[in-house]
Amino acid sequence: MVQTLFLKWLASSVFVILGAFSFIYTQNKFFSVFIFVGLIFDAAADVVFNLRFAYKRIEKLSFLSGTFLFFTGHIFYLIALIPQVNAWWIYLSTGIVLACLIEIFFALALKDVSLLYKIYGVFYILMVSVMAAMALGNYKENAPSTGYLLFALGAVFFLISDVLLIFNTFRVKKIYPVRVISFVTYYTGQLLIAGSLYLI
Repeated sequence: MVQTLFLKWLASSVFVILGAFSFIYTQNKFFSVFIFVGLIFDAAADVVFNLRFAYKRIEKLSFLSGTFLFFTGHIFYLIALIPQVNAWWIYLSTGIVLACLIEIFFALALKDVSLLYKIYGVFYILMVSVMAAMALGNYKENAPSTGYLLFALGAVFFLISDVLLIFNTFRVKKIYPVRVISFVTYYTGQLLIAGSLYLI
């Protein structure tokens, strides 16, 4: 598991490095600098989040700390997005509705989840859902920008990955294909977000 953590760190470094190179060529520096900072937080979160597999004694701390770092990364994404979206309240409302639907699904599908995890989950899913909705709104208002399209797709993949991860993590019986799909959608999303800066 320690070797796996090292490989996870290498994988996360790839989208940070891609984001750094893309940032050099981007035209929208304000947007891109906040996205790049968000990518750094996500890379750190990825490693901290997975410490729980190698060190069981800090399992809860690892999970909650990693989730907090991901949450912080998404705050930077939103700071970048909001000034670019004129009707931001529409997409904010859409994200809130989407988050409520996801939470209802979790409430029906998952049992015996501790109160602390539930509280973290509500705020985290709200943040990721709003970010995805804002990213789609940003593309709609800036179409046909290829860069913003890739960013929006990356945000949607990120949301799908998180929903699958939470669903599989708190199930009594794990579903291996769901874990694989969660990994694939996560790294696809991060690479799309990082690479999108080059085209913005």
